[in-house]
Amino acid sequence: MDKTKLKNLLIPVALVGLIGVLSLMMFYPKSKTNPLSKETPTPKVTVANEFEQKPTDNTNNTNGEKFTFQVTSPTNKSTVKTAQVTVVGKTEPNADVFVNEIESKADASGNFKVNYTLEEGENYLIVGANNDSGNYDESELTLTYAP
Repeated sequence: MDKTKLKNLLIPVALVGLIGVLSLMMFYPKSKTNPLSKETPTPKVTVANEFEQKPTDNTNNTNGEKFTFQVTSPTNKSTVKTAQVTVVGKTEPNADVFVNEIESKADASGNFKVNYTLEEGENYLIVGANNDSGNYDESELTLTYAP
């Protein structure tokens, strides 16, 4: 093949290729956003408030009502000779009452009695009560069981 024939063959092939590439560039859609571009807006994140805080007074009341709670027996820092003690007190009528892990309920007058078994030595009791309005109060007792 001589140079003239080769030249006559290559020129049309090159032109067809160039026209093909240019037509692809014209009809191929251009990307409007670059994922690394500064024009990409940052998504806004909204976080919902996941807790509710109620105002309380100095006795932990959450609704302005006065909440009655008192442990009358046994007295704090007392020593007892029997393992079984009865925690006695007064609170709101029908309030939920607990002594450590033992749950109970006050009667219609607000009186409560909860039996609790002590271990030998020093025992820590948390006695608490709450009513349907969300009011809550507690007392801590330290009792020593010395048989």
